[in-house]
Amino acid sequence: MSMGMILLNEQFYLFQDLGIQKVSPIVGLSLVVLVFGYLLSVFRMKYGGYPYSFLFR
Repeated sequence: MSMGMILLNEQFYLFQDLGIQKVSPIVGLSLVVLVFGYLLSVFRMKYGGYPYSFLFR
């Protein structure tokens, strides 16, 4: 999740190529969403009564 946030925030400083600058926020956001969904599913698996889910069940 940290790498996704870094890609979202540092897009203009890490990559000099213009094409990569446009793709970097999309990759970062998708990485954050996938990792958050996975962590929420692990939490839901540990505590069975947890009512919320995101992407994974």
